[in-house]
Amino acid sequence: MAVGSKVSSWTNANKEKRFTIGRVGPHVPPKARYMFDLLKTASEVRTRVCRFIGMRINSQWSEQKKDDVLVTWNVRAKHQQRYRTWGRICFESETKHSNPTVLLEGYKKPPKMNNDKKLWPQVELDFSELRECCLFPGQLIAVEGLNLTENLLKVHNIFSESFIPAAKPPHLTDNLNIVIAAGPFTLSNDLNYQPLWELMTKITEEEPHVLILIGPFLDHSHPLLQDDEFTCTYQEFFYKIITKIKNYISGKCTQVVLVASSRDVHHHPVYPTPEYFLPKAVQCQNIFVLPDPCNLDIEGFRLGITSIDSLMHLGRQEVMIKPSGTDKFSRLGNYILNQACYYPLYPPAKEVNIDSELWEKYAFLKEKPHVLLLPSDMRYFCKHVNETVILNPERLSKRTFARIYLKSSSDGFWTQDSISCEVIKM
Repeated sequence: MAVGSKVSSWTNANKEKRFTIGRVGPHVPPKARYMFDLLKTASEVRTRVCRFIGMRINSQWSEQKKDDVLVTWNVRAKHQQRYRTWGRICFESETKHSNPTVLLEGYKKPPKMNNDKKLWPQVELDFSELRECCLFPGQLIAVEGLNLTENLLKVHNIFSESFIPAAKPPHLTDNLNIVIAAGPFTLSNDLNYQPLWELMTKITEEEPHVLILIGPFLDHSHPLLQDDEFTCTYQEFFYKIITKIKNYISGKCTQVVLVASSRDVHHHPVYPTPEYFLPKAVQCQNIFVLPDPCNLDIEGFRLGITSIDSLMHLGRQEVMIKPSGTDKFSRLGNYILNQACYYPLYPPAKEVNIDSELWEKYAFLKEKPHVLLLPSDMRYFCKHVNETVILNPERLSKRTFARIYLKSSSDGFWTQDSISCEVIKM
């Protein structure tokens, strides 16, 4: 699968060039404290996010429409004319089914409800007037509709489009080659890491400028990790893998970026996830460690990266109220751009341990990156969506990885067509 113009050769033609790699925006610190938030704290975080993101989505809608429709924060407002409001989507039942009762939850109680601590401002939504509608729990949206009874809001329009700006064009003085692979990096019946070493052999031959390896490196669900014959600690085993990667790139121009994963058995089981710790003996000037999620900058070229399987989790919980004409992969990836959040699903999947305060600080996007990397167990794809190239390289254990080629922008001209992307099987 490929996007963009065809690349005649993926071998790096300028092996003297070393690109400057950096971070953009706040990232979870290496020694972040986590799992100290109380239920009250988690509730307050969700309320703040609902208020802030919801207001920005609603403001974006009002700017586009430029009309005088009434706007209110009260999702249960009773009115004889249409009005706009915003809130979080939730379902009456946690079990997914084809015809769910959909509720819109506001961020604060109307005056009449303040004395009742058990109730929270929610209103049932009626989508019978819409032609197409797809939603997921936790989604923040603005709606326009009519509510004559306080208990049922008949929706005439939904707005959930992106409110964050696109990243500025990069200023690349040379063509840029990037290779991306996501873990697990070994097969389920061994710990030999044969797919990873085959990839590293290819890296030594082609010498791309940047290699991005997205965890997990030592997946906690791997059957052999329960084996009593494991002769070293998980941390030591991880260091051996990184040391071997270090040896492969010795004397090469390739810089390696390691993105952490909460699925690593040797690492922090929390999302957002701090970066890996590497002792001095393993460290190398060509190896960079980044947390999950992270925003990478390569001389103005912006990549948004998360190792968590947001696509799969959203796909499991998404409900088609009315069939949509868009393809599923584009739609799921676009949720992340529109919500400006690497993991907008709420409640989260059972296997994800979210720390609410870290999530509020570090899981949101300030701008739409040029490329958004979303590794998933779903089938690989690469698509232009909402001013961003969204890429799922799938898993290296399935022998798939991705390559990106960027044309230089030294002449001041750069568009999304300057990106060529290819997902291939080894």
